[in-house]
Amino acid sequence: KYSGDDAMAWKNVTDDYGPVWAILVSVEAVEQGPAYIALLLLHELAHLFMDGEGGHGTEFEDVLDLLIERYNACTGAQIVNDYTGDIKLQE
Repeated sequence: KYSGDDAMAWKNVTDDYGPVWAILVSVEAVEQGPAYIALLLLHELAHLFMDGEGGHGTEFEDVLDLLIERYNACTGAQIVNDYTGDIKLQE
C-alpha cells in the first residue's frame, strides 16, 4: 500500500496515552542522503503540527516553509521546499 512513499507520518490513538505519532522513512530514501532525509522529516513534522489535517494546501506549505527556515538557520543547511506535496526519490 505504501510502497511508493519515501516517508509518512502515522498516528495511532491509544487508550493509555492518547495520540501517538511516528514518522517512517524508507530505506531507499535514507540512501538519498542527509539533505533529502531532512526534507522528508520536516515535511512529516509539518503534518504533525497540523495534527494530520489539511493535506498539502497553503496552510501546510506555510508551516513547512517555517520549519525549513528554522532548520536552515540552525544548521546552515540549504533545504528548499519542493511544493509538490508528494516527495519522491530523487532521480
